[in-house]
Amino acid sequence: MILFNSSLVVDVVLTSVTIFKNNIFPTLFPFFVISDLLISLNFVSIISPILNKFLKPLFHTSSNSNYIFLMSMLSGFPSNSKIAKSLLDNNMITVEEVEHVLCFSHFSNPLFILGTLTVFLNSKKMGFIILIIHYLSNFIIGFLRRNKVVIKTENSNFINKNSKPFGTILGEAISNAIQSLLLILGTLTTFMLVSAIILKVVYITEPYATILRGILEMTQGLKYTSLLVLPLSFKALISLAFLSFGGFSIHIQVMSILNNPDIHYLPYLKARILHVLISTSLLYLVYNFV
Repeated sequence: MILFNSSLVVDVVLTSVTIFKNNIFPTLFPFFVISDLLISLNFVSIISPILNKFLKPLFHTSSNSNYIFLMSMLSGFPSNSKIAKSLLDNNMITVEEVEHVLCFSHFSNPLFILGTLTVFLNSKKMGFIILIIHYLSNFIIGFLRRNKVVIKTENSNFINKNSKPFGTILGEAISNAIQSLLLILGTLTTFMLVSAIILKVVYITEPYATILRGILEMTQGLKYTSLLVLPLSFKALISLAFLSFGGFSIHIQVMSILNNPDIHYLPYLKARILHVLISTSLLYLVYNFV
């Protein structure tokens, strides 16, 4: 199919690069670099105990797990896996705690929601509503899962022994960020190509084609949702569902960045399905009764 549809392949690849250039790289690169720097400079040991006072009663998490939660809120997925891997590699968090916090740190970048998604839906008000519900749903999932893990790294007792010059630390942070972003670009392109080939072979009406695109790759699902002839409320529900699930492209990115066979995928998948159910139910209630 790739050989006989070379023009389609080229178009999909160029589209994926455009999405990456305009929507993904600008929002994730700074946060990837900053998070690596903060971990290397032992910032986690400073901020984690403060976060622990507020988040431990809610989520039954260790102080270092709470750092993943906070940074994920600011930067969006798949940064949760990037930060979790850094903490795991430094023995600051256990595999069980990584599995736990991944389930409720699935945040889309706020700049993406308030920028790109707001443009797609042509409604700033709906963009803010989706942002609040998307974040609130993660809090609810974290609270529901609070008894699913045993905390083993209660205290943030990691001592930074990194004696490298700051320039070296910065260079390594940039290199790690580029490597992770290239993985994201490759995964994004692959899943967009898969959906394009499927839709070339099998005829599916546009609404169902949009759902297929969104399940495989979130960003293109959001784009095509905005083109559907539907009321704003329906578009918002579908868009929020895509954000909450993330698409299998995001799932693969998360597990590939972690690159740890001891971390199970099934809890993360179940949490994403639960995220869809909770977030869309909340949006339906807000839109119809508030």
